[in-house]
Amino acid sequence: MNLKVPSFILAALLLGACGMVSNGTVHDSAEIPLADVRTVRVPERAEVEFVESGTTIRAEMAKTLAFAGHPPRRMSIRETAKNMGVATRMEGDLMELATYGEWDSQIEGGAFIELTLVVPKHISVVRGTSLSGPDSVAQGWDNEDADPRGDPDTYGYVPTKPAKVWTAYPGE
Repeated sequence: MNLKVPSFILAALLLGACGMVSNGTVHDSAEIPLADVRTVRVPERAEVEFVESGTTIRAEMAKTLAFAGHPPRRMSIRETAKNMGVATRMEGDLMELATYGEWDSQIEGGAFIELTLVVPKHISVVRGTSLSGPDSVAQGWDNEDADPRGDPDTYGYVPTKPAKVWTAYPGE
């Protein structure tokens, strides 16, 4: 069956319902140094691939904007992706790795990260909750430098940086 989708539906999907949103996906990666890390706690939904050796974790991120809302001005995946990434914090020899910058309007979509981590085999990996999505512990609501409320560039949906005790790796 050859189904033809009308162009106005495709435009609504790609540009959001109001035409002010340029949805899509961008791919970024970040190299995270391991130093004295023995164990890394990662988001439950992250995909993990192991390599024989290495001194870094490579975070491969597919950052997606899928929003059909009505922002006060144009928004695009290229701009939105700059405020998304992974962040780490240390607790002894345990590194916690979480996402930041994801949000969900609960009605009209949001911004999301699909995460693949490439980890050396000598590092122990455990899964943790609250390390990804809109409720990630790395969201920077406590960081006054990242507070989006009143910021016309972020529309108030999400902080532009991770929380204070987290080190950001937004990607390259």
